[in-house]
Amino acid sequence: MNKDGKVLGTVRGLQKEQENIKEAEKGAQVAISLSDVIIGRQLQEGDTLYTVLTENEFRKYKELKT
Repeated sequence: MNKDGKVLGTVRGLQKEQENIKEAEKGAQVAISLSDVIIGRQLQEGDTLYTVLTENEFRKYKELKT
């Protein structure tokens, strides 16, 4: 979602150095493919994106973080 809380779409894929990857490491620069998003309309270059997590996903993330 964007900074205004509007859900833009779902992540369809990630790439690093033109290779498909399943996850990105902290601090890595990756390319993402989003469903139903057009750059220049819903998303501008330099925009910050946020993710929507379920409670279970958040707990899992919190466990990995420590």
